[in-house]
Amino acid sequence: NGEIDMRMQNDIIINGKSLDTILALHNKFFRKGILSLFSKGQIADLSGCDLHGAQIQKVNLNGANLSGANLITANLSGSSLIGTLLNGANLYRATLIQAQFIQADLSGSNLKWANFHGAFFKGVNFGGANISEAHFESAYFDNIINILDTEGLETANFKDAKFDEKTKQLLASVNETVK
Repeated sequence: NGEIDMRMQNDIIINGKSLDTILALHNKFFRKGILSLFSKGQIADLSGCDLHGAQIQKVNLNGANLSGANLITANLSGSSLIGTLLNGANLYRATLIQAQFIQADLSGSNLKWANFHGAFFKGVNFGGANISEAHFESAYFDNIINILDTEGLETANFKDAKFDEKTKQLLASVNETVK
């Protein structure tokens, strides 16, 4: 029917806890810095969870495990994903506008038709990911890992994206939107 199922954080229950609570504990862990071991916070393990349509914008997901998670049509715009595990995750038609990915693992993930407009990627592993028709307009790429080992590279949109020289050279021969 074409409708997008939007689910708010407090409506999503995982192992008896709302996603809101899980993310609060995750943030508590990182806020305490060196004292994080005593913070009673915990790193979010959302591996394999059904988060389709989740509205989780501007959230700290640094170090979280989202391996194999269903994030179809989820909105993670403006979120920080430093060291986040997203390997094997399904981000089909997800929105990640201006999200920050540093040392994140997107290997084997489905990024088909995802919107990464203005996102920041540094040291990210894309090995085996499907990026068919993904939107990377105005995104920034630096020191990308396994970018040529992706499916659909030729159909992704990199218009106005910025690249480190090595990544630009690798992509320019495969994708006409890389300038």
